[in-house]
Amino acid sequence: MQIFITRLDSQPLDPALLSFVSEERRRRIERLGQEQDKKRSMAAELTLRYAVWRVLRSAPDQVDVTHDRYGKPLVRQGGLTCSLSHAGIYVVAALDARSVGVDIERAAQI
Repeated sequence: MQIFITRLDSQPLDPALLSFVSEERRRRIERLGQEQDKKRSMAAELTLRYAVWRVLRSAPDQVDVTHDRYGKPLVRQGGLTCSLSHAGIYVVAALDARSVGVDIERAAQI
């Protein structure tokens, strides 16, 4: 399993980056109300595309990302399975040849 982590900065969402995500993801982002949620959603797919590029050396714009009926991302190249999670300022993607799951949560003070 390979894990990739992205840390979001405090800059506003760069609309130019939307051209690098799938049409399906762009529609999801448009429906989100909060700027931070939009950034996390976009960063999730960008992180996944970067991860597939690192593993398969497939150009990020050639990565075919779709979703199953439950919303879980699917990558059609290289027989990879993937999992995405995001919380706070972090996005994590996991890739493997076998079924994989990853979760990230913000730690709370007790």
